[in-house]
Amino acid sequence: MANAIDIAVDGQELVEKVAQKHYDIIFTDLMMPRKDGWQAVNELRQLGYKQPIIAMTATASNKMRQKAIKSGMNDYITKPFELVSIKNILLKFSYYKLS
Repeated sequence: MANAIDIAVDGQELVEKVAQKHYDIIFTDLMMPRKDGWQAVNELRQLGYKQPIIAMTATASNKMRQKAIKSGMNDYITKPFELVSIKNILLKFSYYKLS
């Protein structure tokens, strides 16, 4: 099985891509143009998207992490991050049904 990565330039494009294609996991920045990560995740959850959504941000605080989880994100990593952080997230959420 091959893995593929798609990139959205902003939250609006993220929502549009998810409406057209299944994704096993989403990594999203919180601060983006047109529609930020908060708005995009809220919209995706309202549309019934159940797969993991991981917040990526430069703000490293417990308060921000709690806000991300409360807003519908499954986890939170801070920038700059190392590849091992992505690997750990993928392992952590590998119990979700993958396509």
